[in-house]
Amino acid sequence: LPDNETFEVIADNPTLEEQLNKFVPRVEQHLRNRLSNSRIKMSIRLREETDKKKAFNKYEQYQLMLEQNPTLKKMKEAFMLELD
Repeated sequence: LPDNETFEVIADNPTLEEQLNKFVPRVEQHLRNRLSNSRIKMSIRLREETDKKKAFNKYEQYQLMLEQNPTLKKMKEAFMLELD
């Protein structure tokens, strides 16, 4: 972050980034009033491919593992494993 008064929101895709940008003035105003700090700023950036991905369920965990190690698919098929 550029300074102590700026917080960053990361958007997963360009559409979300565009939508979030519409709310920046309202969010900043609300926080400035509630926190009595007129210097608070909100910045939005698009998630980069290098940002760490998070998996929220078993299927997403499996997909992330496949990205890291494609041979898992062969092992899954060889041992006839199923995801619950």
